[in-house]
Amino acid sequence: MKKFSLSFKLLTLLLCSFLTVSCGDDDEEELPSLENQLEYDTTIYDLTIGATADLGPVGFASNDTHYGQVFLVTDATASKEKVTLVFYTFSLGTSNFKPGRFEYANLAGMTAAQQETAYGKKNIFLESAFVFDVNDDDELDYDNEAISITKGTLNISGTAPDYMLDCDVELENGKRVRAQYTGEFIDITDNIGDDDIKANMRKAPSVVSRAIPFMLRAPKF
Repeated sequence: MKKFSLSFKLLTLLLCSFLTVSCGDDDEEELPSLENQLEYDTTIYDLTIGATADLGPVGFASNDTHYGQVFLVTDATASKEKVTLVFYTFSLGTSNFKPGRFEYANLAGMTAAQQETAYGKKNIFLESAFVFDVNDDDELDYDNEAISITKGTLNISGTAPDYMLDCDVELENGKRVRAQYTGEFIDITDNIGDDDIKANMRKAPSVVSRAIPFMLRAPKF
């Protein structure tokens, strides 16, 4: 895969799982379903906003194979923000983004040829992150509070601008994030190149504007 041109440092319901609850007890406990919510570390947050941006065609080695799109969901309001999920997704084909099921791709230590063999015919997401208000100040620091996603699956369905996103992923700290969001995803593609993003975000709330620099840190094939 081509060397990343931008650094990561800068930017439907869930399938219900069942847990065995006690020794010798065959009863199972169903995890609560989520509706426009995110669950992390036993706490559930209400998601309020979805946003998306077109990343265009990308590919392994010298050939384009996938089409990239970044998706963001957050619980941000005018007064606080506690959690945000950012996914860099790549669907098969180069003409446009196609919803579907995406699996986490770990490209570490692979040559371009190995990457293409492993993921060249799959929908994937990579270099994605969960941003959490670690210091409890009701604001997110996208540079210092981002936790990398290291495994899991993501499902996206629907047609722009109305998508349904659900995921079950594991973070680098070993904790799990589940999330589901259905609704309009604000398209910020036309705004990301503006000199003054906030002044030109006619539709996107300011909380999305704050996340744009992080969203622009998408990996490039």
